[in-house]
Amino acid sequence: MESTSDKFSPLDLMAAILKGVKFEQSNGSAEFSALPPAMAMLMENRDLMMVLTTSVAVLIGCVVALVWRRAAGSATKNVVEPPKVVVPKATAEPEEVDDGKKKVTIFFGTQTGTAEGFAKDLAQEGKARYEKAIFKVIDMDDYAADDDEYEQKLKKENLAFFFLATYGDGEPTDNAARFYKWFAEGGKRGDWLKNLNYGVFGLGNRQYEHFNKIAKVVDDLIAEQGGKRLVPVGLGDDDQCIEDDFAAWRELVWPELDQLLRDEDDATANTPYTAAVPEYRIVYHDCPDVSVLENGKIHANGHSVYDAQHPCRANVAVKKELHTTASDRSCTHLEFDISGTGLAIAPSRIHVTCALVYEKTPIGRIHKGVCSTWMKNAVSLEESIDCSWAPIFVRQSNFKLPADPKVPIIMVGPGTGLAPFRGFLQERLALLESGAKLGPAVLFFGCRNSKMDFIYEEELNKYVEAGVISELVIAFSRAGPTKEYVQHKMTEKASDIWNMISDGGYLYVCGDAKGMARDVHRTLHTIMQEKGSLDTSKAESMVKNLQTTGRYLRDVW
Repeated sequence: MESTSDKFSPLDLMAAILKGVKFEQSNGSAEFSALPPAMAMLMENRDLMMVLTTSVAVLIGCVVALVWRRAAGSATKNVVEPPKVVVPKATAEPEEVDDGKKKVTIFFGTQTGTAEGFAKDLAQEGKARYEKAIFKVIDMDDYAADDDEYEQKLKKENLAFFFLATYGDGEPTDNAARFYKWFAEGGKRGDWLKNLNYGVFGLGNRQYEHFNKIAKVVDDLIAEQGGKRLVPVGLGDDDQCIEDDFAAWRELVWPELDQLLRDEDDATANTPYTAAVPEYRIVYHDCPDVSVLENGKIHANGHSVYDAQHPCRANVAVKKELHTTASDRSCTHLEFDISGTGLAIAPSRIHVTCALVYEKTPIGRIHKGVCSTWMKNAVSLEESIDCSWAPIFVRQSNFKLPADPKVPIIMVGPGTGLAPFRGFLQERLALLESGAKLGPAVLFFGCRNSKMDFIYEEELNKYVEAGVISELVIAFSRAGPTKEYVQHKMTEKASDIWNMISDGGYLYVCGDAKGMARDVHRTLHTIMQEKGSLDTSKAESMVKNLQTTGRYLRDVW
């Protein structure tokens, strides 16, 4: 009987072949004789053997594939959907450790940096006066991420000061707009600020209709909601000397802080205080050529959002002098190239019209405006590849055209006050070319002389020819023996102005606040009285109604 070890199965044979085992025929076919007859025959017939081996291998592969597919199919039925990707919220600021020191929070809402400067001045002097207190200066926009956080944080404040500028026609500054909207429109909250001692200093200009409106509103609202007013609201007036206004208000603050921040045994309580005068050292550095990275905030859609804290870099593409050589002054036209920045502005350039600030002070010193001098000396891309550039952002404005292009508009903009109206006219031209019907539009422009400073003259004439402007009225103040200003031209066109306003028209004024805007405002009152047969109080009421309804807008400085 043969032992089981001498028996071979087809699988054994296939495995041996796959492993490369050789069957030698050293003594005739002695090796094959040990195999069963059928297998011996196969071994002698190599072609038949290869066909059989291949068939078996394919069969095994099919079986393996079938088993794998069934296993995978049953697994997919039990697959658990992956969890949704959750973007973690920004890590909250760590809670401040209660070290026993009294804390003073100083908020600022600023457009040009003056309010921030005053806030830092108060904090710096406060730190020197009260060594046991902590002074913290905070940008109002950075204080909280949302309305709920504003309320939660403000409840914890015990001592705070607010430096708030009023911008434009009674509007909050960009970095205070979110706080102001929440605080002013939030409704009644009771006396939730009863633990807050506070002071408010406003920054404004008396030439504006809503002088220091934002500071006054916030001051009243805090008091209504339980806050304890330490000092009367400060009303800084940029039309006079706002630094003196701040200094006077600050002197009212120190006695109140003495009571709140100094202990009875404080050795410095009766020690006269000498304000520290900071010393500065200017060091000039040669800036190496470095790449400037964009500083925009990236949203989920991949677009960048630029604001005052996150401006974008824009090259100066075009620079032109707008005054002729006959003028002893200078006005620069700049175009910043914003293509590729992600800003949704059309066309892809932002235009700036800037009058050079260059004047002699009463003590004989030459005063040069920082921004206007930079623009005057800027190098455009047309002149050199190594052109000038600036960090910029685009601020939203309420100074814009009516939604209905058929509504009549009156524009008053002498000198650089013409700048926003160029945007108006560009928009009206685009509407006209798209087939829209335009209402009447009158532009009052003023300058000294047509041969000196009639800026954008050719451009304005083209708008008249295209029908974008119904009438262009020019006032030259130095062309003849008598001086003519835009308010004089308005008086000549009083009937037209009255009719346009009566038809629901809008009036826009842009330019100098101290002289031009004030005189235009008075002229408007006179037109209302004379053409509308109104007494003084009714004319004033009508003008105020135009302002309240947004039909009389001013952008003055």
